[in-house]
Formats: sequence, C-alpha cells, structure tokens
Amino acid sequence: MVLAAANVVLALAVAFILIIQSNWIGLAAIGTFSAVLWAVYHQGILTWLERPNLQIMPFKLTPPLFQKAPEFHPTTSQRVGSVFFVNFLLENIGETLAKSCQPVVMAVGRYDAGKWQKQKNWIPLGLEWVLDELSRPATGKPTEERDLVPQKPYHFNLGCLSTTDPHAFRLLVTVAPSAQETRFLRGQYCFEVTVFAEKAKPVTKYFHVKWLGECTDSF
Repeated sequence: MVLAAANVVLALAVAFILIIQSNWIGLAAIGTFSAVLWAVYHQGILTWLERPNLQIMPFKLTPPLFQKAPEFHPTTSQRVGSVFFVNFLLENIGETLAKSCQPVVMAVGRYDAGKWQKQKNWIPLGLEWVLDELSRPATGKPTEERDLVPQKPYHFNLGCLSTTDPHAFRLLVTVAPSAQETRFLRGQYCFEVTVFAEKAKPVTKYFHVKWLGECTDSF
C-alpha cells in the first residue's frame, strides 16, 4: 500500500509536468499510469478493503452478557448451585471470514493502595467461547481458535461468579497454568483483552471489574 501510494504521487508529478508541455500528452500519461497501477495493485487494494474487521460490543448487565445458569457437579451431574457468566459480544463487521480468531487476556491490573498496579510476569491466556460445551467431549479440550463469519454474532466468556465459590471472580480461560492466578478475590481489577485473527487488526478492550464478594443464588 505504501509503495502504491508513492507510485501514485510520482505518476501525478510526471503527469503534471507533461500537462504543462502538452495537455494531450499529460492526459495520456495519467491514463497509462492509472492502468498500470490498477493492474499491479488492484488485488492488494481489494484484499485490504475486504479484510475482516473485529469489534467487541459494549457490555450490558443483562442477558445474554450477564447470564445466570445452574451449576452441576462434574461427576454426579447433580445441581450444586448457580453460576453467573460475564460474556462479551464479538462481531466480524468486515467483508471476509476472520480465520483463527481468539480472545486473549494480555494483562491484569489491580487497584491497590490508591493506584493501579499491573501484575508482573503475566502470561497471556486465551478465553473460552460461549456454547462450546459440545465440542469438548469430541476434542477433549476447549476450542481455542474459531473462524468468524461476517455479521454473525459470537460470544466469549471473560469470567464467572459461582455460589459454590462465592468469594471469587474466576477468569474462564482455555488453559489455566498452576503458577498463575485466574481466581480473584474481593477488589478492583482491570483485564486487558485483545482479540486476534488472521489478516485482521487486533482489537483491544479494557474491562474493569469491581468485586465485593458474597455471590448468592439471588445475586
């Protein structure tokens, strides 16, 4: 794109000089340069115009972005409480498929002693997709990357609150390393989330969570 822009400027400069000498020669030069530039760069220009474009929609404290669901025991399948999911809406508002898309928590900050403190040595963690339960038995793991069809709404999880663990806000990540905390107790936190996809510009949002603790069924 930069090379094309430079060539356009050069073509216009040459054409302007030729126009001074002869209007017809100048017009012919513009037409020739335009035809050559289009033939060489049109595919790249069209690809850039039709690129995928990711957008994270604003959060609202209403379903399905804030969603209550029953929580079941992992082995007995008996209901043990309630869980509240914090979800976000992601859309590809571009013209082509956004391939290998994944939301990632890039950094975490905590408000402490009157100022924000960024957590050191944080390793970026991928977030889970909503409605991914059926793929897990087949693959044995959560879906990390997903292709996004243009204009179709998709949801991903930031975290959840649970009556079985009422004092913590938990990030819902695809991989939870033992050496890194994904369970956050009472306090104010800021999560930097970036969504990546092939041939798309990464989009970053900052989510501020003020958690007071004590999650109940009527939360």
